[in-house]
Amino acid sequence: MYRPVTPDEILRFMSKNLQGLRLLFEAGRRQGYVLEQAVFEKIRLENDLDLGDLLRLRLVKQQPTHDYKLRKQYTDFLEFIFESAALNLPDRFKFHAEAIRAQFNDLQQELDAAKLPDHITSLQNQLDDFLTEIDTQTHQLLRDTEALKASGEHESSLPARIATASRWLDSFIHPLTQVLQANSPDAVVAQLHRINTYAHHKSLFETDPELARLFRHLYGEALRVSEELTRLSNQIVRELMPMLERIRTSSKIMAGFYRLLESVRQNQEPEVPFYGLLSRRNRKVYSTDWKVRAEMLLDNFFIEPERFVEEMVEADDDWVPDTNHFKNRLKASLPVENFYGWCYDFLKAETPHVTLHKFFSVSKLLLDTEFEADFLENSQRFDLDLEDAMLSLPQIKLYDHAHLPA
Repeated sequence: MYRPVTPDEILRFMSKNLQGLRLLFEAGRRQGYVLEQAVFEKIRLENDLDLGDLLRLRLVKQQPTHDYKLRKQYTDFLEFIFESAALNLPDRFKFHAEAIRAQFNDLQQELDAAKLPDHITSLQNQLDDFLTEIDTQTHQLLRDTEALKASGEHESSLPARIATASRWLDSFIHPLTQVLQANSPDAVVAQLHRINTYAHHKSLFETDPELARLFRHLYGEALRVSEELTRLSNQIVRELMPMLERIRTSSKIMAGFYRLLESVRQNQEPEVPFYGLLSRRNRKVYSTDWKVRAEMLLDNFFIEPERFVEEMVEADDDWVPDTNHFKNRLKASLPVENFYGWCYDFLKAETPHVTLHKFFSVSKLLLDTEFEADFLENSQRFDLDLEDAMLSLPQIKLYDHAHLPA
């Protein structure tokens, strides 16, 4: 008779048998979490793991080959709590990037408003999956590289260190940086910028309050993923890649040095001949001021024409966005009957040039959780004439949580 498994049962079993599950996890991590029957049985018996419970709780499943495979739902969780993951080839990152592009195209082309929430949720999940995988892989490479660095430079370990560092650089790091590069229009970072712009625009001009809320969530998710990817990309380029290059280069130097010493010890001619490092060499010593004298001599033969360079002086706009200042001014003005009108009047008092960038820097306070917005269904739209754009905006009332209307 089938008896459903409760969450409490799963968590109690995992807590009680965590060490045994960790050994199964580590044994299968580099083989796609598939364990041969003999290896699986050895670990299971040594750690008193009940096979019936493992199968009933769906922690493992038996393959047609009688091997055992850990289920992905559990391996994802164990990778997180053990901070240990198997490295994936960069083709998987490209797959995620293509999936994000396809989901965004579907969202833009969807004409049925009832289907838009599903497209928005699917795109948010795809962005979160992509960021999670990049973050996991980057930190796993950092941990493995630190372990490789600390493994020592004994003669017997040098070839393996060179091969490992070269494989990680050529198979993972360089392809990953190509996926994350920001100067390509097809790169993920450029795609995130387009999603960010689209979601922000939709959150401002969407007439359906529920859809406007979902687009604000998508805007926040895309902004978070973009900032995290930029941080991870900088970490890869500035920290991980130089560390692996140093390991590979120093290991090659040490390996060559060991071979040189071995050839000398066996009285053999080294592959690369010694240069006369200690032999005498004839060097000409010049006066310390010969360069100055030569320049004075050449100046008598070359007369350069006068050149005039007119410096282009541009008017500086020293306006810098200050979110805390914006928020304090907005709190002092609450409640606000027309939020976008308040943003425009506030900027006119702060700066002589009200541009679209400055307007968006202030209007994003609408997404702050400290404020409560009232989207009026029958509110009339009004026009704002900015320095570089013309906007048609709805009237939105803004309150703080302590002074909500009855």
